[in-house]
Amino acid sequence: MSVVPAPALTEPEPGERSSTNAYGNLTLLAAALAGRRVVVSGGPVDLAYTDGLRIVVPEHDPEAAVDPVVVQACLLRLGSLTPGIVVRLGTRPDLRARYLTLEAARAAEVLGDRLPRRLTQRLRALHDGPTTGSPRESVDRARKHRRAVARAPEWLGTIRPGTLLAHARGTWETSPGDVRDDGRPAEDVDASDEDGEESSVFAGLGGEGGDTALSRLLRSLLGTSTGRDDTAARGGEELPVGRRAPRRARELGRSGGRPVGATTESSPPSTHRYPEWDGDVGRYRRDWCTVTEHDPAPVEHDTALEYPRDERLLREIARLGVVPERHRRLPDGDTLDVTALIDLAIDRRTGTSTENRVYETRRPTGHDLGVLVLLDASGSTGESDHGGGPSVFEAQREVAARLTSAFTEVGDRAACYGFRSWGRGASQFLRVKDFHAPFDRAARRRLARLEPGGFTRLGAGVRHGSRLLATAAGTVNTLLVVVGDGLPYDDGYEDRYARDDCRRAFREAVAVGVGCACVSVRSSTRPDVIDHVWGHVAHRELERPDQLVGHVTAMFRQALREAAASRHGTGGPSRP
Repeated sequence: MSVVPAPALTEPEPGERSSTNAYGNLTLLAAALAGRRVVVSGGPVDLAYTDGLRIVVPEHDPEAAVDPVVVQACLLRLGSLTPGIVVRLGTRPDLRARYLTLEAARAAEVLGDRLPRRLTQRLRALHDGPTTGSPRESVDRARKHRRAVARAPEWLGTIRPGTLLAHARGTWETSPGDVRDDGRPAEDVDASDEDGEESSVFAGLGGEGGDTALSRLLRSLLGTSTGRDDTAARGGEELPVGRRAPRRARELGRSGGRPVGATTESSPPSTHRYPEWDGDVGRYRRDWCTVTEHDPAPVEHDTALEYPRDERLLREIARLGVVPERHRRLPDGDTLDVTALIDLAIDRRTGTSTENRVYETRRPTGHDLGVLVLLDASGSTGESDHGGGPSVFEAQREVAARLTSAFTEVGDRAACYGFRSWGRGASQFLRVKDFHAPFDRAARRRLARLEPGGFTRLGAGVRHGSRLLATAAGTVNTLLVVVGDGLPYDDGYEDRYARDDCRRAFREAVAVGVGCACVSVRSSTRPDVIDHVWGHVAHRELERPDQLVGHVTAMFRQALREAAASRHGTGGPSRP
């Protein structure tokens, strides 16, 4: 990863003020510490953050924002906020808070001789363990040692992954060494890579650069000197907690080129636009989200995934979506088969001896069920929480494979897609299997190509999945099965806003007769969030993929009953 000149700055978000006057000194300070162009501006926020081009601080008191500005600028300088790292932080606020603690302590170790003594001591006091050596090590330690690493205090600011990724094209030179095409980090950049070339502005702070007006200004802001006590330097005041994201989400790709994590498709992509529900004002945002269907990008080792055939799961799946089917030319039955009776009469007149099989009956042997298995392929599923064992994504992928294989084998119309997003303008549906295609070796290779990356704009995924079921499944009974942690999160899509939209999307699906269910594997999503997002929608949490047996029948039957009740207009459950 190398730093490149920043492009023209984007317009400030609504409510943010220009940094020309009140924030000019902080802008000089941030640029000196970050080693590149960065602007400080004020906005209606509770916690300072950076999008890579700007550092936004609470607008009420710029002078009290010195410490958060220093911390955020140090994060930019040390490569703590590169796309590959940010993707790994994903949708887990606790992980981001612990990571911020470790990186702030690392900043005190690496850049301590250039920071105020007071601030350096404050940062070192955040973590009493050994200092990490790189952003990747900080992520791993924050994930594996949850109790040993404290959450970052509010005065450090916060990390907004969606906002950083939305500006990634304009801020960092993204190369295969930073982020692969699937959105996952390849080689995380070590802090030492960033320290090889000293900023000319930063050099003005030291003893050899002379006593210039700029150096005096920066020293007065930082409180640095060689020999003076710096107890008079002002520290940042602690700020109240506030996690609400700005309502206006940024579309990706404005600067041209594909967003981080875009796929190279072997078949033509198709693009669709969907609304999004704003629960605060009680109305839809029309044509707000863009969903594009792709084939997963090829990988170097293109092998098919193989999982054992589960006879017990097949027996459970075979009981779903069963409908009466006409059986003709039987030796006995409920009614006469008129066609077989005519054929028998003709055979007897011609002297042909045939068996008297002239009855027909209806038996529950037919299948009328269309199923779309939607696999959460966001970056938050890529980590393992079992000490080096399979990641959550690998377990979820096995669940998706088992379900798709079982539904296909029993004769249902089944499809499988991966899903992830990078803002409202770049939601991806990654094709594994269409409704008309077999779940053969080629489909299992496409499933193997899926790698976690990006975020989860779940409402758009549910709406597109419902559309595919309505237009392509070709069955009366339809079922959407989401395999994921059930937590919606994206740029400008979090907290209550995201949960309200997802709940609305599920209600829309059930209203048009689509049954909805969710299967989670080792989910860390809070129960109250699950209840808000899913409401009455069937949901099961598993520890292992082989625990599907014993859960799917009741869960999927509940989903199908609710969808059937909606189709029939009864307003209550009925048997599909």
